[in-house]
Amino acid sequence: MTHEFGTGALKDTIDWRDYQFLPQSSLYDWEKGFDIEKKIGNKLVTKDQNGSYSCGGQAWAYYMEVLETLATGTYEPRSARWIYSHTGVPSGGSAGRVNCDFVIKNGCALEFDAVSYDNGKPPKEAFMMTKPRLSQQAREIAEVSKALSYLNVKVDIDTFAHAIEANNGLILSIYGQDNGTWRTKFPKPPTSKVWLHWVYAGKTRLHRGKKQIGFINSWGNIGDNGWQWVDAEYFENGNILDGWTLAWDYKPAKIKVVLNQMITLYQQLIQKLTTAKK
Repeated sequence: MTHEFGTGALKDTIDWRDYQFLPQSSLYDWEKGFDIEKKIGNKLVTKDQNGSYSCGGQAWAYYMEVLETLATGTYEPRSARWIYSHTGVPSGGSAGRVNCDFVIKNGCALEFDAVSYDNGKPPKEAFMMTKPRLSQQAREIAEVSKALSYLNVKVDIDTFAHAIEANNGLILSIYGQDNGTWRTKFPKPPTSKVWLHWVYAGKTRLHRGKKQIGFINSWGNIGDNGWQWVDAEYFENGNILDGWTLAWDYKPAKIKVVLNQMITLYQQLIQKLTTAKK
């Protein structure tokens, strides 16, 4: 892939108004660990961004489909293109706070309604930047899948682990370089920060005495069914730049959709009554 190692994650400016994630405990149970796939009862379908810089859209789409599955009990892949086409910048890539803000205000469309593959093939940048046209029904589905708020997470492997378990995952930006390990289960820290990448993290474990965070990439079926692992070593020297997590509330968004539907029906009734009088 030409742009597989391109910079798709943009640095966020510091905003002191961001809510900060605060762990309930200073200690994390690494022996117990956490696995989002076990919690939702489904394997996440791997995404492939190909020659695009859409890793932000891909990562947030993973997260939104996880939250939606927990809310409804039904697993349905969500559209990376729906997010990235609204949050990507012309030069390529997207920022974390912008992606969080978009999904909170707009939810995330189903992959079925806003496909992220060009005629079934992994996409290029131009395709991913083209905004999909959604039907009214598809927009209502997207509207339901809205997160309540987002929180910035302190870059620390224990704090990340707490956030993953408490909020069913987080999205992190990670520095890397094409050092021959980025298709394996265990990418190695870069010796030079060549590119910055967004990924959805949804697993924690203690492996051979090392604390590890598991994330699913958006490069197709690499690593272990798309999943890769980094340990505390990767957090050193600023190789993990940022972390974002979403606090989910399904009911407010669902109630809003129902109210909108009632308003639409009322308007249609008034129109029919007005027409009948003429």
